[in-house]
Amino acid sequence: MIMSRNHKVMHISCLHPWNDTRILFREAKTLSKEHDVELHAVADFKTRVYEGVIIVGLRKKNPWLRPIQWFILGWRSLRNSATVVHLHDPELLLLGLVLCFFGKKVIYDVHEDVYEDILNKDWIPKPLRLIIAKIYLLFHKLSDIQLSAIVTATPTIAKQFHNRQLVVVRNYPPLDVYSNNGQDFTSRKMHYPVRLIYVGTINRTRGVLNIVRALHHIPKGFEYRLDIVGSFADGKNFKIEVMEAAAVFSNNIFFHGRLEFPQVLKLMAQAHVGLVCTQPTVNDLAGIPLKLFEYISAGLGVIISNFPSWYAYLEKYPPHEFVDSTKSEDIARGIIKLVNNWNSFDTIWDQARTDMMSSYNWHTEGIKLTNLYKTI
Repeated sequence: MIMSRNHKVMHISCLHPWNDTRILFREAKTLSKEHDVELHAVADFKTRVYEGVIIVGLRKKNPWLRPIQWFILGWRSLRNSATVVHLHDPELLLLGLVLCFFGKKVIYDVHEDVYEDILNKDWIPKPLRLIIAKIYLLFHKLSDIQLSAIVTATPTIAKQFHNRQLVVVRNYPPLDVYSNNGQDFTSRKMHYPVRLIYVGTINRTRGVLNIVRALHHIPKGFEYRLDIVGSFADGKNFKIEVMEAAAVFSNNIFFHGRLEFPQVLKLMAQAHVGLVCTQPTVNDLAGIPLKLFEYISAGLGVIISNFPSWYAYLEKYPPHEFVDSTKSEDIARGIIKLVNNWNSFDTIWDQARTDMMSSYNWHTEGIKLTNLYKTI
């Protein structure tokens, strides 16, 4: 069936905030050009309209109380006239199967290797992790058969599915975000203090603790500032661990919490080096982080984990340094080396950035998503 403009689409999530980069700024905005789109996600407001997308808020809950949100989203979906419901959380798969029974077309958007992610969640008691992971596999298989389509963020995740409508939609950044926003993302001269930035979820697997610990290995006299943008995950103990490690650098580290995207862009425009120090979990070894492409699009030098599958992405972009992200001293070594070699990139920087953006951008990914919606 070819979808017309007056079709309604519901994106739903009880895990992701309403301003999630992939869900709102990539997928919902793209689909709103051809369809009427609502996004039901975690927010501290009831309703809002953002660039053609109607946002309907959902209160954030403790993980063990999220079944309440499943019921709320199910009730909203059944009462809504939307013909397509686009799920973004694995825990909503049961709801997705129910919605199929009531005639809704349901798309499951898989952002990561869920099975491995469950096994690595610190907040789930260890004895329960394997049980929950096995339950997920059951719903994974049922959904693969019953749902209208599956969208995955990487080709590796796509290999886990056999749905007749299976599409890989990568998280590449849109070209216009880094060219029409009032910020200057062209190559920048090095000056001190060196501006370092981390943007993303603050948890153990993203290597934030090792980034902070790396500052202990920065030599005296090396002036720097580290901006950390994002919300803490992995529980209170992890947050305490990070803050204790950062306490001695109170004049150098700035925690901003989660910011609106324009504010993030402003900080990126002021930065020199973006940090991607992901730890070697199965999920992260298989994928490529969105933040890498955002840092490059913003014209930053990049410190990145030395995963073999990531090397090919940076062949066209010399201003980078691979590091062993499990060792804080190697992260510090990479920062110092990249800064010391800064001037050698002057003549190639802007062209390298242009080449990367032409190869890895949202435009081609958005077309794949809109084409999928025309065929379900």
